[in-house]
Amino acid sequence: MRAARWRQGLRALGGYAFALVAGSLAAWAAREHIQRRVHDIEQQARVPMVASLVAALDLEAGTPLHDELVAVRDMPQAWLPAGALLPDEAARLDGAVLRAPVKAGEALQAALLSYPEQTPALTEQLEAGQGAITLPLQELPGLSAAARPGDLVDLYVSFTHRQRQLTMPLLAGSKVLALDPADAQGGASTITLRASAREVARLVAARQEGTLTAVLRRAGAPAQGPARAFAAPSAREAGDLPALLGMPRDAAPRAAVPVLYGDRLDAPAGALPGDSEAAMP
Repeated sequence: MRAARWRQGLRALGGYAFALVAGSLAAWAAREHIQRRVHDIEQQARVPMVASLVAALDLEAGTPLHDELVAVRDMPQAWLPAGALLPDEAARLDGAVLRAPVKAGEALQAALLSYPEQTPALTEQLEAGQGAITLPLQELPGLSAAARPGDLVDLYVSFTHRQRQLTMPLLAGSKVLALDPADAQGGASTITLRASAREVARLVAARQEGTLTAVLRRAGAPAQGPARAFAAPSAREAGDLPALLGMPRDAAPRAAVPVLYGDRLDAPAGALPGDSEAAMP
């Protein structure tokens, strides 16, 4: 009797143990299945990221690029545009200028970069015997908004000569070498023109004695005024604007001719009293 009860109890206990083990195995299997599914979903959702060069802030077209305007960001590889620049290509930004505007965070592309030619030094733009003179643009009103380096400029001077108001060509086809953007509003404040030694002297004299007028001329167009070949100014001509412009000089007053008489020598008009007596033999 006891043995039968003992066996019955063991069978019940075995059933409980089997149920517990089966439940545990089922729970473990379900957990593993769920974790595997989560891992698979994460793998499917995971996107390969690539470090690339992006704009650190909104940039306008024509902006010269430098380190403070560029950042490195991880971007999904599928989102990267063709030609996107990577960090190891940062050297390509040296001297580069944007062709189009770029928003902050957008990848920088090789197609967006341009490399303007470096402007040679002023001395490299001068030929033998030439120099460069810088003028304030306030003396040439209206020229700052239109002139660009490489343009040709004709200069005229207006001045008074022999009680007449004259306007004469001063410089024909002078090349604009540089514009200094020192104006607070972003405009140029000075202009540098190519000129010979003679032309520089004429410009200096013209600024002192007359008013300058500038006219832009298309490259290759004929000069508006007569073109002359001038040598360097002499010491006698320095500061003499009419002489520097090749104008005839005022005739010198004729010397008085003494009149000889038999017993005396008449003094020229304007002589001091007593001169004629001193001149008598």
